[in-house]
Amino acid sequence: LILNGGKSSRMDSDKFHIQYHNKPQYLHLYHLLQNFCDEVFISCNGSQLQLIDPSISTIVDEDNFEGPLHAIKNAYEKHQVNWLTVPCDMPYVNKKIINKILENNSDQLVKCTSDTEERINPLLALYSAGNKDYLLNFSKKSATAYVKQVGYSTIKLSALESRNINTLAEYKKFFNN
Repeated sequence: LILNGGKSSRMDSDKFHIQYHNKPQYLHLYHLLQNFCDEVFISCNGSQLQLIDPSISTIVDEDNFEGPLHAIKNAYEKHQVNWLTVPCDMPYVNKKIINKILENNSDQLVKCTSDTEERINPLLALYSAGNKDYLLNFSKKSATAYVKQVGYSTIKLSALESRNINTLAEYKKFFNN
């Protein structure tokens, strides 16, 4: 599930259009995840839907801008499966990282990534199918609060691998490195 439907308020433009690898990031991630998943879905808001090729599976966040945890809840309402979630603002996500997430077995409901300072990222994660009932009954909007409540394991990533791009300045810096 590519998490793509947010407001992008810190970026001052929709991250949906952002390109890091000579194509919109959601398409880059879509093609990457096809190597690992039976089906790849793009979580998007209503205005983004019309811009996505109809052959790509989507899950539209009808309650626009409720946050990424709401997008994950929407996914569970459609399909009770394991959900590999990848935010669209992480340009360094690659096959190696996806392999690390999928290869390390855990009996926790959520397997998150973390950076070198031990900060968890509950959006670059694997949510087991067993999350559905817990998640749909969770009332807060915070993905971090959710995974801390239900329990999680972590996959450590380097500072570069775990970097996300939230502002125009960070985006420009990406291309200057």
